[in-house]
Amino acid sequence: MRSLRLLFIALLVPGLLGSFSTLSRRIAVEKADRNVQIALDLDEVQSLASRPGSPGLTDVLTELKNSGVTSIAVTQSTIGSYLNIGAARLEPVSTDGALRYQIVCDSALISRVIREALRSGGFLSEEPQRRGSSQQGTTIGPLSLPPAEIARLPLGFDTQSQILGQIRRLGFSVVGRVNNFSEVNDSFLGFLAKQMQAFNIEKVIFAGDEVLGWNGGVKQTAEWFERSHLIFGNIEFSKQKGSDKLGTLLKGRYIRVHSISGSEMANYQQPAAVERFVRAARERNVRLLYIRLIEMSGPTALENNASYIHEIVSGLRKSGYRPGAASIIGDPHPLRWELLLMAIALAAGVILVLTEFVDLKPGAAGAAFGITVVVLFAAVFAGDVGRKGLALLSALVFPVWGLARTVRLVNQLPEAVRIPAILRSLQLLVLYLSAIVCAVYGGVLIAAILSGRLFMTETSQFAGVKLAHLLPVVVVAFAAIAGLLGEPLAWKEMKTRMAARVREAWQTPVLFGYGFVALVALVVLLVVVVRSGNDAGVGVSPLELRFRAVLDQILFVRPRSKEILVGYPALVAALWLSLQRQRAWASFFFVLAMVGLVSALNSFCHIHTPLEITVVRVINGAWVGLVTGAVLIWLLRRLGLGADSKVATDGPSA
Repeated sequence: MRSLRLLFIALLVPGLLGSFSTLSRRIAVEKADRNVQIALDLDEVQSLASRPGSPGLTDVLTELKNSGVTSIAVTQSTIGSYLNIGAARLEPVSTDGALRYQIVCDSALISRVIREALRSGGFLSEEPQRRGSSQQGTTIGPLSLPPAEIARLPLGFDTQSQILGQIRRLGFSVVGRVNNFSEVNDSFLGFLAKQMQAFNIEKVIFAGDEVLGWNGGVKQTAEWFERSHLIFGNIEFSKQKGSDKLGTLLKGRYIRVHSISGSEMANYQQPAAVERFVRAARERNVRLLYIRLIEMSGPTALENNASYIHEIVSGLRKSGYRPGAASIIGDPHPLRWELLLMAIALAAGVILVLTEFVDLKPGAAGAAFGITVVVLFAAVFAGDVGRKGLALLSALVFPVWGLARTVRLVNQLPEAVRIPAILRSLQLLVLYLSAIVCAVYGGVLIAAILSGRLFMTETSQFAGVKLAHLLPVVVVAFAAIAGLLGEPLAWKEMKTRMAARVREAWQTPVLFGYGFVALVALVVLLVVVVRSGNDAGVGVSPLELRFRAVLDQILFVRPRSKEILVGYPALVAALWLSLQRQRAWASFFFVLAMVGLVSALNSFCHIHTPLEITVVRVINGAWVGLVTGAVLIWLLRRLGLGADSKVATDGPSA
C-alpha cells in the first residue's frame, strides 16, 4: 500500500506543473494591474465649492487633485432635471383623441438640447413651434411617452460642456453617469456614444439602481459598450439591476467599483472608511473607488476632505498600488494542456482518498484511476461548467485526504510518554503543516483551474461553496463514528466495522457533558456553513468586526477567524491527544479540524482576490492557528485531558 500511495503522490506533480504555469501568468497580470482610479461626484464637489468662504471651484478641484483624485463623475442631465427646477414644463395635449404631452422651454439652449436628444432617439419628428407672445417659450412635441418616462430621458452633456472643459483642463478624466430609461434603442445609444466621444468619456457608471436597458435591453447595452469602446464600471455589493447580466454579456470586460453611500458613511469613522477602500482595491481587484466627500460645510471642509482622500491614496501606495486610469484586467485563463495535467493530479487525489479508507489492490486502484481520468478529461473539454466541476471535486477531495492521511500517520507514531518532548513537538508541527499543505494543494489546483477574467472580476464564481464547506466535515465525522479513520480496510471488513460502530454509537447513552460539547460543535459547524458563500445568511457582529480590524492592522492580511479560532486549534489538539493515545477525544477534535482545512482551501476559491494576498492569508492562518492551538492544549491540560496516556481514554464517541 505504501508504494501504491507513493505512485499516486508522484502523479500530483504534473498538477503542480500545470498550476504553476497558469498561475505565473495570473500573477503577472495582477502585478501589471496596479492603477486605481479615484473618482469624486461633480455635484458634491460643486456643493463644496459653493459654500461661503470657499476659494472657488478651480481651487477646490486643484486641491482635491493634489490629494490624489484622478476623475470626476458627471451625471448626464435628464429632462426631469429641468422639469424639477422649472426650466422646462410638461403640458398635456390631445391629438387624434389620444392624450399626449409637449415640453415647453424658455431657454433656447435647453430646448435645443432636449430637441436633439429626442430626435436622436426617434421620439420626435415634428418641427418645434414658437408659442405666442403671451406664453413665451418653445414647444417640443407632442410625445407619446408617459410623463415618468419623459422625465427619465438622458440628454447628454452639452449643457455641462463648460464645466467639463474646466475639469479636463485641470487634468481630470471624466466618468459618465447615465440613468436608465425604458425606450432604449440603437439610435439613442448612438447619440449617447457621440456624446461620450465628444467629451473624452471612456468609463460609465450608471446612476440609480438600474443599468441602461434593464428589463429587456441589457444585451443591446452590452453591444453598445463593445461597439463604442466604453468601459462599464460595475459597483460591487450594492448591485444595480441588470449589472450581473451586463457583466456576463461583456465577458468580464469591465472594472469593479467600490463606494460607500452617504447613509453608510454616517456609521463610519474616517479611519475605518479609509481601511475599507484600501482593502477593496488590495483584496478584491476593485480598480475604481467612487468616494463620497465626508464634510460639506465649515471652514475646514476642503482641508478635511483632501486629507481623507490623501489617506486613502497613501494606503493604496503602501499596498503597492497607485492612483491612475483603471483598465480592464487581462485574461490568464488556463490552457488546455495545463487543465489536462491538473485533471491527472485530481484523479490521483481521488485515489489517494480511497486508499485512506479502503485497502485497494494495485489493479483496482489502476482501474479506478483510469476511469476517473477519462471522466475528468471530459470535464476539461466541457468549458466553464467543466472547470467549475473540477474545482468543486478538488475542494471535496484534498481536505479529506489531508485529514485522513494525518490521522493514519499520527496513529503510527509511538505514544507521547515514549519520546522526548522536543521530538514530540517537532512531530506534531510536521503533521500539522502536512495536513494544511494537502488541503492547500487542492486550493492551488482550484486557483489555477478558475483563473481568468470571468472569475477574477466575479462575473463567474466558484460553484458549490456551502457543499464544499459541509460535505468534507460530514464525511470525516461519519468516518470517525464508523471507525474508518486511521487505517484502510478491506471492503468486507470495512462494511462490517462500519455497521457495528454505527449501531454501537446509536445505542450508547450519551453523558450530558459530551452531548453539550457535541451540540456546541454542531452549532459552530452550522454557523460556518451559513456564513460561507457570497450571500451569507448570518451577519458579522460589531465585536468580530473590531477583531478583524485589529488583525488587519497587525498582520496586514487578516487570517480567517474559523481557521485561527476553530479549525487549526482543533487540529493541534487532535494531534496532541492522539500522541497521548486519547483517541476518542482526538477523533472529536479531528472532525472540528476539518473546518480549518476546508477554510484554507476555500481561500483559493476567491479568484477575485490577488493570489499573493491569498498566500499571505493562508500562512498567517497557519502560524496564528498554531499559537491558538498551544493555548487550547494548555486549557485541555487544565481540564485533565492528556495528563496520563494510560488513563481516561474515554471521550465522546465521535
